[in-house]
Amino acid sequence: MKKSKSDWVSLLAKFEIQGGSVNPVQRKILAQYQKNTGFMLPKSYCDYCQVFGPGFLTLPYCFRVCVPTASSAAFDIDILNKNKKGMPEDYVSDVDQFRRAVFFASDIGTSHFFWDPHEVIDSKNHEYGIFVIYRSWEVKRISEDFSSLIHDICHGSGVPGYENAEGVDLVFEPGQ
Repeated sequence: MKKSKSDWVSLLAKFEIQGGSVNPVQRKILAQYQKNTGFMLPKSYCDYCQVFGPGFLTLPYCFRVCVPTASSAAFDIDILNKNKKGMPEDYVSDVDQFRRAVFFASDIGTSHFFWDPHEVIDSKNHEYGIFVIYRSWEVKRISEDFSSLIHDICHGSGVPGYENAEGVDLVFEPGQ
């Protein structure tokens, strides 16, 4: 499910914004992150970041999306990756995948979401398969791309493996 930047604007309009103002990420910050890391961020994620910025999709599910150079460490994609890569690899079934993973989100259940750069879905738009690593260290591929993941969380059944609330208002709590 490919979304354009205007689709993200339309989606944001459906949310109740709580706890502050939305903090979109500038395109040049996303480009600098890509230059610094050598990882091409998915177009759908970049478009999302330029509309929503960092924050929690708090209803129907508490899902934290991190971005490059967030003011708060809680929303900084580099800090998220540093923290995850600092974890012991003893329990990971595919150590190579874990090492190349680019983490971008987490949830209230302590699961973490990542792109696997070897799972290219759309090379033109740099879209990658999305995986979740649960608290139990189990890893599952859960989505084709960032747009589909956000759509499923916001309008669908939420993240696989949890009981998810349905039919509630959409709430976005911006991060810094």
